[in-house]
Amino acid sequence: MVRSYQRKTDRSNLSEDIIEKAVKDVILNNKSIREAAKHYNLTKSMLHKRVNIAKSQCKELNSECNAEEIDVKTTKVKRLMLKRRK
Repeated sequence: MVRSYQRKTDRSNLSEDIIEKAVKDVILNNKSIREAAKHYNLTKSMLHKRVNIAKSQCKELNSECNAEEIDVKTTKVKRLMLKRRK
């Protein structure tokens, strides 16, 4: 008999808006990754990866990070990860 699959975790139910706020809080307001992760209820490792990606975007643009330039949406993250692998 076939059973229906049930996820054990809800880790993929994160809102991209919350992640974006947390990344901007770390980069623009100099908040620590640990504090921001605790405040927004995110994991430190995931937030650390997203912050590093956002900082590398700023370096590619050869400018300091502004609120408008920081883009942490999932599609942008995937494209950057694919570029790094090549």
